[in-house]
Amino acid sequence: MVDDPQFIPGIFGGIADGGGFQEGPQTALAEQSALAWTHVFSPSTVNVARAGLNYLHTTRVSPEANNLTGIPASFGIEGIPQQHENGGLPAFGIQGLQTLGSNAFLPSDEVSSTFQVSDDFTKIYGKHTSRWASSGST
Repeated sequence: MVDDPQFIPGIFGGIADGGGFQEGPQTALAEQSALAWTHVFSPSTVNVARAGLNYLHTTRVSPEANNLTGIPASFGIEGIPQQHENGGLPAFGIQGLQTLGSNAFLPSDEVSSTFQVSDDFTKIYGKHTSRWASSGST
């Protein structure tokens, strides 16, 4: 298990921010686990079953995401909703210059998980080996 919150500041900082998608406050909670079971039926017959789980939850918000004091309205920009994780200045792209405000793709809340199961059955016949395998994931 790894819980790795980070803050990577944008180029301008504060409400001007100018950071990319990967900059600002972010969290990364990762969990991995695996379990294996081996059953030896005889010296020539073996079964191995495995199960594994990978889980990742990441969040990214702008540095001013929870500043709900009406920053856009204070600059004469009306109609920008100021809600939890959606506060601060929206992104402004000026051709040839660095973006001002929060990145346009924030806030971001992503979750992924994969559960995988596999089973291997091996049988040895003299000098020959046969192996049957199956696996699945969700």
